[in-house]
Amino acid sequence: MNQALILFGLVEKSIRLVHNYWGVFLSLVITGFPFTFLLTLSYLTGIDPSLEQAAATLGARPVRVLFHVTLPLIKGSILAAGIFAFMTSFDDLNIALFLSGGEQNTLPKQMWSAMVLQATPIIGVASTLLLVLMTAFLLGAEFLRRRADTVGHRLGSRR
Repeated sequence: MNQALILFGLVEKSIRLVHNYWGVFLSLVITGFPFTFLLTLSYLTGIDPSLEQAAATLGARPVRVLFHVTLPLIKGSILAAGIFAFMTSFDDLNIALFLSGGEQNTLPKQMWSAMVLQATPIIGVASTLLLVLMTAFLLGAEFLRRRADTVGHRLGSRR
Protein backbone atom coordinates (compact mmCIF):
# COMPACT_ATOMS: atom_id res chain seq x y z
CA MET A 1 0.00 0.00 0.00
CA ASN A 2 2.82 2.36 0.87
CA GLN A 3 4.53 1.67 -2.45
CA ALA A 4 1.33 2.51 -4.34
CA LEU A 5 0.91 5.78 -2.42
CA ILE A 6 4.52 6.75 -3.15
CA LEU A 7 4.20 5.68 -6.82
CA PHE A 8 1.16 7.91 -7.35
CA GLY A 9 2.86 10.79 -5.56
CA LEU A 10 0.33 11.00 -2.74
CA VAL A 11 2.99 10.72 -0.04
CA GLU A 12 6.75 11.19 -0.01
CA LYS A 13 7.71 8.54 2.55
CA SER A 14 6.03 5.38 3.75
CA ILE A 15 3.23 5.61 6.28
CA ARG A 16 3.55 3.59 9.47
CA LEU A 17 0.34 1.57 9.83
CA VAL A 18 1.54 -0.98 12.38
CA HIS A 19 1.72 -0.36 16.14
CA ASN A 20 -0.50 2.72 16.05
CA TYR A 21 -4.12 3.79 16.24
CA TRP A 22 -4.53 4.67 12.56
CA GLY A 23 -3.47 1.22 11.37
CA VAL A 24 -6.09 -0.44 13.57
CA PHE A 25 -8.72 2.12 12.55
CA LEU A 26 -7.99 1.78 8.82
CA SER A 27 -8.07 -2.02 8.96
CA LEU A 28 -11.43 -1.99 10.77
CA VAL A 29 -12.83 0.43 8.18
CA ILE A 30 -11.57 -1.78 5.36
CA THR A 31 -13.12 -4.92 6.84
CA GLY A 32 -16.47 -3.28 7.64
CA PHE A 33 -16.89 -1.17 4.51
CA PRO A 34 -18.15 -3.87 2.10
CA PHE A 35 -20.93 -4.94 4.46
CA THR A 36 -22.10 -1.42 5.24
CA PHE A 37 -21.84 -0.33 1.60
CA LEU A 38 -23.90 -3.25 0.32
CA LEU A 39 -26.52 -2.83 3.03
CA THR A 40 -26.94 0.87 2.31
CA LEU A 41 -26.89 0.26 -1.45
CA SER A 42 -29.72 -2.25 -1.14
CA TYR A 43 -31.85 0.40 0.55
CA LEU A 44 -30.90 3.04 -2.01
CA THR A 45 -32.01 0.84 -4.92
CA GLY A 46 -35.42 0.49 -3.28
CA ILE A 47 -36.09 4.24 -3.28
CA ASP A 48 -38.50 5.46 -5.92
CA PRO A 49 -36.54 7.94 -8.07
CA SER A 50 -39.71 9.94 -8.70
CA LEU A 51 -39.58 11.18 -5.08
CA GLU A 52 -36.22 12.86 -5.64
CA GLN A 53 -37.32 14.10 -9.07
CA ALA A 54 -40.47 15.60 -7.56
CA ALA A 55 -38.44 17.46 -4.96
CA ALA A 56 -36.11 18.77 -7.66
CA THR A 57 -39.08 19.79 -9.81
CA LEU A 58 -40.48 21.75 -6.89
CA GLY A 59 -37.24 23.72 -6.70
CA ALA A 60 -35.19 21.84 -4.12
CA ARG A 61 -31.46 22.00 -4.67
CA PRO A 62 -29.51 18.69 -4.68
CA VAL A 63 -28.24 19.19 -1.13
CA ARG A 64 -31.78 19.80 0.11
CA VAL A 65 -33.03 16.72 -1.75
CA LEU A 66 -30.28 14.70 -0.09
CA PHE A 67 -31.03 15.90 3.45
CA HIS A 68 -34.83 16.14 3.24
CA VAL A 69 -35.75 13.26 0.92
CA THR A 70 -32.99 10.69 0.49
CA LEU A 71 -31.45 10.54 3.98
CA PRO A 72 -34.80 10.24 5.79
CA LEU A 73 -35.70 7.36 3.48
CA ILE A 74 -32.47 5.47 4.16
CA LYS A 75 -32.02 6.32 7.84
CA GLY A 76 -32.94 2.74 8.77
CA SER A 77 -30.20 1.35 6.55
CA ILE A 78 -27.67 3.79 7.94
CA LEU A 79 -28.58 2.72 11.46
CA ALA A 80 -28.44 -0.98 10.53
CA ALA A 81 -25.11 -0.46 8.75
CA GLY A 82 -23.71 1.30 11.81
CA ILE A 83 -24.78 -1.56 14.07
CA PHE A 84 -23.33 -4.09 11.64
CA ALA A 85 -20.05 -2.17 11.39
CA PHE A 86 -19.83 -2.05 15.19
CA MET A 87 -20.46 -5.78 15.47
CA THR A 88 -17.86 -6.67 12.83
CA SER A 89 -15.24 -4.36 14.34
CA PHE A 90 -16.01 -5.63 17.83
CA ASP A 91 -15.46 -9.18 16.59
CA ASP A 92 -12.04 -8.46 15.03
CA LEU A 93 -9.84 -9.08 18.04
CA ASN A 94 -7.09 -10.45 15.81
CA ILE A 95 -6.74 -7.13 13.98
CA ALA A 96 -6.35 -5.25 17.25
CA LEU A 97 -3.84 -7.78 18.53
CA PHE A 98 -1.64 -7.97 15.46
CA LEU A 99 -1.71 -4.38 14.23
CA SER A 100 -1.56 -2.59 17.55
CA GLY A 101 1.38 -4.61 18.82
CA GLY A 102 0.11 -4.20 22.35
CA GLU A 103 0.32 -0.41 22.20
CA GLN A 104 -3.34 0.41 21.45
CA ASN A 105 -6.17 -0.73 23.68
CA THR A 106 -9.49 -1.50 22.07
CA LEU A 107 -12.42 -2.82 24.09
CA PRO A 108 -12.20 -6.37 22.66
CA LYS A 109 -8.44 -6.42 23.31
CA GLN A 110 -8.92 -5.15 26.86
CA MET A 111 -11.58 -7.79 27.50
CA TRP A 112 -9.33 -10.52 26.10
CA SER A 113 -6.43 -9.33 28.25
CA ALA A 114 -8.61 -9.31 31.36
CA MET A 115 -9.90 -12.78 30.60
CA VAL A 116 -6.53 -14.36 29.78
CA LEU A 117 -4.01 -12.44 31.84
CA GLN A 118 -5.91 -11.26 34.91
CA ALA A 119 -8.63 -12.55 37.17
CA THR A 120 -10.66 -9.35 37.48
CA PRO A 121 -14.41 -8.80 37.27
CA ILE A 122 -14.00 -6.38 34.33
CA ILE A 123 -15.20 -9.02 31.85
CA GLY A 124 -18.44 -9.55 33.72
CA VAL A 125 -19.03 -5.83 34.08
CA ALA A 126 -18.25 -5.06 30.43
CA SER A 127 -20.34 -7.99 29.17
CA THR A 128 -23.29 -7.02 31.34
CA LEU A 129 -23.03 -3.39 30.28
CA LEU A 130 -22.90 -4.34 26.59
CA LEU A 131 -25.85 -6.68 27.00
CA VAL A 132 -27.93 -4.03 28.78
CA LEU A 133 -27.03 -1.34 26.22
CA MET A 134 -27.82 -3.56 23.23
CA THR A 135 -31.10 -4.72 24.80
CA ALA A 136 -32.12 -1.12 25.52
CA PHE A 137 -31.17 -0.10 21.99
CA LEU A 138 -33.19 -2.93 20.41
CA LEU A 139 -36.20 -2.26 22.63
CA GLY A 140 -36.03 1.45 21.76
CA ALA A 141 -35.80 0.67 18.05
CA GLU A 142 -38.81 -1.66 18.29
CA PHE A 143 -40.76 0.99 20.22
CA LEU A 144 -40.00 3.60 17.54
CA ARG A 145 -40.95 1.16 14.76
CA ARG A 146 -44.29 0.36 16.39
CA ARG A 147 -44.97 4.03 17.04
CA ALA A 148 -44.24 4.85 13.39
CA ASP A 149 -46.55 2.02 12.29
CA THR A 150 -49.30 3.32 14.59
CA VAL A 151 -48.93 6.90 13.34
CA GLY A 152 -48.86 5.69 9.72
CA HIS A 153 -51.96 3.58 10.32
CA ARG A 154 -53.81 6.55 11.84
CA LEU A 155 -52.81 8.81 8.96
CA GLY A 156 -53.90 6.20 6.41
CA SER A 157 -57.34 5.82 8.03
CA ARG A 158 -58.11 9.54 7.70
CA ARG A 159 -58.09 9.42 3.93
